[in-house]
Amino acid sequence: MARKKRRSSARKAAAKAAQAKSSPDKFASATGEETSMAVNRQKVGANVENNNPSDELDASLAVERVARIRSFFAPWMQNAFFWFLVVIVATPALVGPYGQSGGYTPDLHMASYVQVLSFLLLTLLAIACFRLKEDHFDVIRSPIVLPALLLYLYALLSIFWAHTKYDAVVDALDWTGAFLTGFLILLLVRNYTSMHWLVFSLYISGLLIALLGVGQYLFGIDWVQQHVVPATTFSNKNMAGQYGVLTLPLGLILFFQARKRSEIWLSAIGSAFIISFIYYTRARGSWVASATEAFLLLAFLGYVRWGRGIVLLAGREKKIALLTAALFTFLLCSLTPETVSDLSSPIEKLKSYVSEQKEYEERFATESGLRTAKMVFGGASFSANKRITMWINSLPMFIDHFFFGVGLGNWRVFYPTYQEWFWPDWELHKNLYHANAHNDYVEIVSELGLFGSIFFFWLIVAFFRTWIYVTRRLTEENFIILGPVIATIGISVSSMFSFPLKQPVPILFVLTYMALISCCYSFLQSSGSKAHYKVPYKGTVTRYAAAAVLFVTTIFMFVYHYNLYISELNYRASVSSLNAKQYRNSYQAAVRAMQHNPMRTELLWLEGTSQLRLGDTDSAIENYKKVLAAYPNSSNTLNNLATAYSIKGDTFSSIGTYQKLISLQPSNMKQKFNYVRMLIRLGYNKQAEPYLNEVLQYSLARQATGRRWWEKEKERLLSLGRVARRPLLLTALEKRVKWMEKWKKKIEEE
Repeated sequence: MARKKRRSSARKAAAKAAQAKSSPDKFASATGEETSMAVNRQKVGANVENNNPSDELDASLAVERVARIRSFFAPWMQNAFFWFLVVIVATPALVGPYGQSGGYTPDLHMASYVQVLSFLLLTLLAIACFRLKEDHFDVIRSPIVLPALLLYLYALLSIFWAHTKYDAVVDALDWTGAFLTGFLILLLVRNYTSMHWLVFSLYISGLLIALLGVGQYLFGIDWVQQHVVPATTFSNKNMAGQYGVLTLPLGLILFFQARKRSEIWLSAIGSAFIISFIYYTRARGSWVASATEAFLLLAFLGYVRWGRGIVLLAGREKKIALLTAALFTFLLCSLTPETVSDLSSPIEKLKSYVSEQKEYEERFATESGLRTAKMVFGGASFSANKRITMWINSLPMFIDHFFFGVGLGNWRVFYPTYQEWFWPDWELHKNLYHANAHNDYVEIVSELGLFGSIFFFWLIVAFFRTWIYVTRRLTEENFIILGPVIATIGISVSSMFSFPLKQPVPILFVLTYMALISCCYSFLQSSGSKAHYKVPYKGTVTRYAAAAVLFVTTIFMFVYHYNLYISELNYRASVSSLNAKQYRNSYQAAVRAMQHNPMRTELLWLEGTSQLRLGDTDSAIENYKKVLAAYPNSSNTLNNLATAYSIKGDTFSSIGTYQKLISLQPSNMKQKFNYVRMLIRLGYNKQAEPYLNEVLQYSLARQATGRRWWEKEKERLLSLGRVARRPLLLTALEKRVKWMEKWKKKIEEE
């Protein structure tokens, strides 16, 4: 009897669905909800006929859940809000290249775009709630929501003990834009249809980026500025590769779920373009992440086919499209900018790339003394050595700030203190600071400490718990959620070698995917208390106050990002002028940048360096001191400050600054050379003697890297002798140079 009743209800639902087809499909309207319920009931009947009682229960719960998650707004308003949300999520990567002049700032454009528009949409929602009859609104609930919220609040709280507040605020605003977007998804996504459209829009954005990247690589398209081809709209090909990692699984899942011919071919050929684009980037982190996604996809497809009984590769059309896409991918990967090579081209290019990496590694090994590191780490490349060094050197930072961390965005501020704890970080000798650790996990743990790490790993556990729950209840309707699941895991793998969570677009996508997984989890719940949170929204005063606060915040964000943009353009202009030795123009551009963004300390460094070159030593010293207040262990700043003291004639301050720099970087031979040179010039030969032999040995190693370095080091040694007040020292240095010349000839003969 129970089976007959279920079949009867399924037939009635099918009849209602047929009637609903005559009206437009509004995914947020009552008609759309009835259609979704009808489709679900059809699946319930089908599962019952196949004797799958667990599937019957899960699908029936999904039917009831979709019926309860209704919109509080009129259908047209719900549609408008939802598509506004789609624009916020799917288009930031497309706005990166626009509005530039004198500098390329894609990350700033994308961050400003997301933050301003998310606040604007939230303000419009608050205004629309003026006429809301209920005293609350529902927000989708899942195990992911609470740890994500606690992690975000703790990150904001860490600003108060962060040493450099500006860096903390910049990262906090990126997190805010992403978390606001995730909240809007929990508020506006009400059924599987809207989820499908959002996923499809994200996939189309990834396809457009991939098409641009392929065009840049093969045809030299120069519509967008970029540092290394193909960087698309990101200026950095590693970041562009991560965008492919974030969108590739969406196309593959859409392909397996597609039923129409146009959808099948669009998803198949589009995925081929994205795969080829990831290959062209030569970003090893993206390659590893893509391989991980491929493995997970095969595992999920096997589970869906044999565990859930869902056939995804049915029909001749889909098999032909899959084969065509595979051949097309192989053809694209065989192309080069010059000509179309044979089918072995990808392998040959990979061999050539490995050979280039080895030459690069050997050249830098001699220069910076990394031969020992190469032996320790088993032949890793220079780039890998640099990253491993940063990760290991960050360990004492976490121990010293165990409970609370150094504060959001402040890893770069504290890292110079530990830069030689395990192994010298040679790259930092040339930079003001390292912007990132090239490992999001190392950076988050160091910045947020034990308490923040608990929330972070709680979020990871909650994510796995949620997607396992959803995966066990997959149907053809919610199968699309596997795309966000696989993409999130893929970018998590990439986070081990790079810093996507420190970029505005990847963290936006991660929060978007987690919100979509939460929506799917909520749709499968039976109890209303487990399916959503009831957020109180009582009283006219409360609603007007909330709308007013959000409106003022939106205006503030717009003004703030406008000033940030103008400041960034002047910052880029100042850097360009400084590199071109146009010091007056560099100083003026830095001053203009400082007027629009007075909290950015890097601008003071540019001002000070320009003033030092222009002869205004006192002003340069004051600016360098302000930079050191924000970045106490910046080697570049300490070196420039010591030079400024020396030019001013303040010998003792200059020596003290050099001593601090050398204690911070004992392996920095360039700074030791400057220190020894100054001591010899002042007649402090006894103090210079302990460092002199190290400097000479370093010069001997440097000259082996090439004629340019040899000539440079030779001139340095001779200049060191010329400032000496003892003829014997000059004679010794000249003998050293002659011996090095003989040694170099012997090497060349061998």
